Amino acid sequence: MLIQSDRITKEDYEIWKEYEEIDQINSLSSNLNKKIEKSQIEIKKFIQKGNCYLGVSWGKDSVVTADIILRSGINIPIVHLYCIPSHNFECDKVRNYFLKIYPNCNYKEIIVDYSNIYSSNFCSTDQDKLTDIEFYKGFKEAEKLFGINHISGVRGQESNIRTLKMKRWGMTTENTCTPIGYWNDMDVFAYLYKYNLPVHPNYGMLGNGRWKRERIRVAEIGDIHGNGGGRVEWEQEYYSDILAKIRKK
Repeated sequence: MLIQSDRITKEDYEIWKEYEEIDQINSLSSNLNKKIEKSQIEIKKFIQKGNCYLGVSWGKDSVVTADIILRSGINIPIVHLYCIPSHNFECDKVRNYFLKIYPNCNYKEIIVDYSNIYSSNFCSTDQDKLTDIEFYKGFKEAEKLFGINHISGVRGQESNIRTLKMKRWGMTTENTCTPIGYWNDMDVFAYLYKYNLPVHPNYGMLGNGRWKRERIRVAEIGDIHGNGGGRVEWEQEYYSDILAKIRKK
């Protein structure tokens, strides 16, 4: 279910309805069921290693991965790195909806504070390096609390680098598991529809068809890492007010 937002236009909602018709058809696919079963098997094998956690961004892939885990009766820590002041507040809507479905899940948030980094030189390469350092600290904090073994919703289709990693290592390495690594975009959206899971509002911000939902991200607003493919222009279209506030910090 697409979470509502006043940033989504009437035209965007109409396009989304067409997407949902496709998702409904794909949700009935026997191939999807096979992929779900394979992901469940991979997760159950991985958790035998010992303590582990799932990292979530509250984007489409991590929501699907979290649901597969919990639907399988596995209750490992679910961890979100909450980056301020650039956190995408729409993620909170997805989080809240999901936690209503699974009120007893072991959910944790770790604050990653960029407040002292942002400046008038908002999109500098140096600034990107500094935020990466802080984000990595949050990642290490998660490891300290929950162990070095972690599961993520990373998929090979998302980038050439991830595709190469999947080909080299498969779904599971010594300390990481990517149980939906071989899923495609249609599989992910079909799963969300199949189980009526919350869909981040960003995916509905389609620019009257100019932006493809599978290319939209939910990461912190203004992050210049991975800002290709029109992400900068998309953020200016839908989050210009938030960008202005962040740049004044």
